[in-house]
Amino acid sequence: MFKEFILLLFFTVLVQHGAAQVVPAEGSLLNYRLAGFSVAGKEQISECRFEIADGDYSTEDSFNGHLIKTVTSKRKRAIIELPWWSHAYTWRAVYKRKDLKTVQSRLYHFNTDYSPDADTDSIRLRIIQPASKYKDAYVFLDENRALYNMRGEPVWFMPKKFTEGDKRPRDLKVSSKGTITFLISTEAYGINYNGDVLWKGPDNKDLSDKYGQSFHHDLTQLSNGHYMVLGDEAISMYPLLEDFKAGKLKNCSCDDVKRKVMEKSPAASPARFGTVIEYDKNGKIVWSWRSFCYFIKSDIINYGAKGPLDLGDLHENSFYFDESAKCLYVGFRRISRILKIKYPEGKVTGVYGEIFRDGESPKGNGLFCQQHSVKHSEKGYLLLYNNNLCDSVMPSIMMLREPSLPKEGLKKIWEYTCTMEADLPKQFHQGGNIIELPGNSFFVSMGSPYSKVFIVGMDKKIVWSALPEKWDNAAKKWLILPEYRASIIVNRNDIERMVLPF
Repeated sequence: MFKEFILLLFFTVLVQHGAAQVVPAEGSLLNYRLAGFSVAGKEQISECRFEIADGDYSTEDSFNGHLIKTVTSKRKRAIIELPWWSHAYTWRAVYKRKDLKTVQSRLYHFNTDYSPDADTDSIRLRIIQPASKYKDAYVFLDENRALYNMRGEPVWFMPKKFTEGDKRPRDLKVSSKGTITFLISTEAYGINYNGDVLWKGPDNKDLSDKYGQSFHHDLTQLSNGHYMVLGDEAISMYPLLEDFKAGKLKNCSCDDVKRKVMEKSPAASPARFGTVIEYDKNGKIVWSWRSFCYFIKSDIINYGAKGPLDLGDLHENSFYFDESAKCLYVGFRRISRILKIKYPEGKVTGVYGEIFRDGESPKGNGLFCQQHSVKHSEKGYLLLYNNNLCDSVMPSIMMLREPSLPKEGLKKIWEYTCTMEADLPKQFHQGGNIIELPGNSFFVSMGSPYSKVFIVGMDKKIVWSALPEKWDNAAKKWLILPEYRASIIVNRNDIERMVLPF
């Protein structure tokens, strides 16, 4: 267990959020082992040495006799990985000023907390292939509710106030602001590393009729500090389906159509449509897009009950906002479709997937089936996690070129077929994710039931892989722990913003 990993900070950027603070603060209880250390004061220094002792000590002799780590930094800040959970520590900083005078801080005391989610005797991330690249990265696992280093060791766990009743988050990840965002029990949160709530999706009842209250699948904090999230809208198309097909509702707004549906058949079983909602930091809606408004005037009216599915569930299951290009990509799993939407106009400018025709059963688009994750690469390609649910085949990650001419479709540029290290059914109904990394590589989580996470290069060589597992006491063996998604942090600036945001 005593494996030492130290991430020293060599950034030269100025502290963005005011004067440095003393952390870990006196008497604090940490839900992490990847800890930020900092001492107050803005004076220029030539060197700062952080000393950490195993235990709670108040005298120089006892402290010096139990030192376990000494870390030197160019600044009065460092990120240090502590060895143990549920443990007491004492620390201090010793630094040299520019006038060569040595300053020694007082002794500070803190403890690391315990959580079953960080207990490797019951839940773990088993390394299949050790990292040959990205060795200093960290991985969030939704179902594990924890952050892991690339050796499979938990270094942070979700604060207990969010996990009461065994709640499980989705889309657990760090933002460019250093906040941690996630969805849990249809609620949306932005928190800091300590677990303090910075933002919570509003629960105003007057919004529920129009936009839906059940936040799901994706939550992203934007560069302007706003939060964009997927929501639900319940309304049925069936009572007016023939009117849709006859073109009688072409000039009606979606709110008029919704009203007409309720007038004609108020007891109709509602279908599930999706919304994309952008909130400011105060929870005010500043932008939204409703899939119902698009679908009622699209080819989806030809889908009806002609095929194996019906129009009962047209929710989104992923989105990606390309802020520089000002467009969104929104994925719809059940109809294997991706829409490209111009922002802020809300106009659909790209339809990727099968176009449905009246009287014809769905045939599939021949490229991807019931995908879960849609992203946009730095080089301008679409990235997909293709669950491949039309056949009993393995899922894949795909790189696709968007059409440049009206009659063109998506073109596959590159594809990697995922692999399994176990003989299990090849059905990946839930989850999955792909994240582009620097260096022509991709981080992939395979969803459920086989929840392997791995990094693969464009040369299709695996550079790291691992499998989340949980100990089954009755069966006396480790079982695969089904995940929905996982995410990764590879950028040191992102790590500092998360761990030492001040």
